[in-house]
Amino acid sequence: MDSESSTPAYDPLDLEIIDRVFEAAWARFVAAAYDRDPGHDEARMAALHKWVFALASHPVEFDSLLEEIDSIPVVLQESTESRPDAA
Repeated sequence: MDSESSTPAYDPLDLEIIDRVFEAAWARFVAAAYDRDPGHDEARMAALHKWVFALASHPVEFDSLLEEIDSIPVVLQESTESRPDAA
């Protein structure tokens, strides 16, 4: 019985590009959100990591993936802040 994984398989080059996109996107966020609470950085990094992998498709292209990540800046803001409707 063959089973297909829902997680795509990336080659080493794709993984390297994904890592570089993550680093670039994180650096941009840190530079733009200088007044952020660093205590929430771990949760923000985890959220960003999930988004980078969710948006990556083979073959991974650095510029295209970074543009996609940059188009959703609220991801890092909402990852740790409580939402009004969560009460």
